[in-house]
Amino acid sequence: MKRILVTRDFLNRVSVRLNRKITGKRSWIWITLFAFLMIGGICYYEWMRNNKFDTWSYIYTALKLNAPNRTLVGPNDHNWAYLWMGFFATLLIPLLTAAVQTGINIIVAKRKEGRQIYHFMCEHYVLVGYNRYATQILTHILNGNRSYAIILTTQNPINLREKLENELERNISKRVLIYAGDALMNDKIKKLNLSYAKKLYLLDESETHRSQYTRNLSVLRNIVDEAANRTEPLEVYMQVNNYKAYNLLQRTDIPNEFFERNNNIVVDFHPFNFYENWARLLWSFHVLKDKDGNPVYEPLDFEQLENTDKHVHLIISKFNSMGRALLLEAIRLCHYPNFEEQTGKNKTTITVFDAKWSEKTNEFYAQYPKEHLQQITDIELDFQNIDINSEDARVQVGKWAQDKEQLVTIAICDKESDIAMTNALNLPEKVLRSNVRILVRQEIMIAKNEYGCQSVYPLLKSFGMLQDGLDTKQLDDRLAMCIGGIYSFLREQPFNLSDAQKLLECQQKIQTTLAQKTEAEWYEEWLKILQTDKWSNRFQSDMFHRYIALWNRHQNLSATEFIQWQEILAEMEHRRWIAERTVYGFRKTVGDEKKDKVLKIHPDIIPYANLDEDTKNYDRNIVNTAPLLVKEIEKI
Repeated sequence: MKRILVTRDFLNRVSVRLNRKITGKRSWIWITLFAFLMIGGICYYEWMRNNKFDTWSYIYTALKLNAPNRTLVGPNDHNWAYLWMGFFATLLIPLLTAAVQTGINIIVAKRKEGRQIYHFMCEHYVLVGYNRYATQILTHILNGNRSYAIILTTQNPINLREKLENELERNISKRVLIYAGDALMNDKIKKLNLSYAKKLYLLDESETHRSQYTRNLSVLRNIVDEAANRTEPLEVYMQVNNYKAYNLLQRTDIPNEFFERNNNIVVDFHPFNFYENWARLLWSFHVLKDKDGNPVYEPLDFEQLENTDKHVHLIISKFNSMGRALLLEAIRLCHYPNFEEQTGKNKTTITVFDAKWSEKTNEFYAQYPKEHLQQITDIELDFQNIDINSEDARVQVGKWAQDKEQLVTIAICDKESDIAMTNALNLPEKVLRSNVRILVRQEIMIAKNEYGCQSVYPLLKSFGMLQDGLDTKQLDDRLAMCIGGIYSFLREQPFNLSDAQKLLECQQKIQTTLAQKTEAEWYEEWLKILQTDKWSNRFQSDMFHRYIALWNRHQNLSATEFIQWQEILAEMEHRRWIAERTVYGFRKTVGDEKKDKVLKIHPDIIPYANLDEDTKNYDRNIVNTAPLLVKEIEKI
């Protein structure tokens, strides 16, 4: 199979490069020169030959119109033959050149108009749809290799080619092929050679279509049908730009049968959203890192929150798609060890400033009811119907910035980059000069030096750039993939981790379990997991770096201290789980109700102290084994 792919890849490269070579502006010159060189070579060869009786003699005789019975050819006959050959070549070459040029123009037109099909394409990437994020995806997947990419689009291929050549480097743009067509048509999908593709990106073509999410689900079905004969699942990354639709997708279980053909799962489905990607890049386990491997952004708890009365305060300006994503990610992550369940002390506060909040209230609380949000006891939400530039907001922000008990982060989420930076620099000077972290949305290709302001305000940083928000490395599910397998094992065999020795035994069990399966086996099990469970594992993995950091700060504990610290982290994990389930749409059971995944009710949405011992052990196992699990998965 590998040899066949290599052969197909070679033929593909040859066909693409020959097509590119012969479509040059001066191709007719090279064709004419080639024809003259060929004829001249034949003439020279015959001139050097001895005069002998052979087939050429009849040709020379015929060209001189001699009598048929003459068989001997002399030197003068050669001259006549060459004269006639030159005469006919003079007449035929222009006609031949015109015919070849017409054929070349047809090929060029087919390629420009997106009608050229490359039948030998393999080991390639596919983009169904094109939008402003596509160039960043192409840069990530084609940079540093020799692969090709196909774009299937309903947009004008000629205009799209100009965009690609303007926005991409030459060595990348020349390896991007364009097919014109609607992905809702099965015959268009068939031309993409999905049986041999590496990955597929299903993008929102919002410029040409409405209700893109619903439309792309129909396209996804066509993709699954075409991938039916694959030996390995095709990784499909579907972009959902509308954040409301994306939240709906996360809360809806698409059955695995949707992705099955011939009793095999043929598509590995990865939905993603640009805004949630950036929220995870800011604070989660998948935080964006620089070239040296250091996090670019500080966590919201940029100071230690053990044995202190300080608390995190996140301020979001503008409740748009980006602001909404930051709010939901903070709800999932902002759970800290110094929160006191009984008194409610040291709650995380999230304040949202938006002058149009009153218009968005009904829609938000319809999706996240107030009574459900009240289940999250360690986070307080504060929505204010004013702009961050208003006098009331400036007074409040200035007061919070001066409060030594608050760790304040301000996220300016205005869509327009210039307006966002202006609003950030318009903050009160005492805020800009304090230890407040300021994040400014700059949804442009790349932002450097934050308009040159970072030297003056070193805690001001840009985020939301196009070049980083679609990094496919962030969509790696290996950690989430192993979390599901390991913790189902831990739930079946819960450990009572009463001391460090028991923890060591548990870790050894995990190492043994990980060693028993290859990455392919873990992947096969992952494909069978429900989509909702995959999201749960992904969000659980987002918190792992916080558990690792907390354990690293508390090493060499005595048996008593170990148990106390373990309980603090286990309670913290339970609060995180309640927040994640709440965002997902779950509520606690009432009366005689029992756990129901369809109705989204769960009996464990209660304080940690009220849980049974097996459930507490499960939470303990999660926080205790997080450092080991990450270490072992990196080996895989």
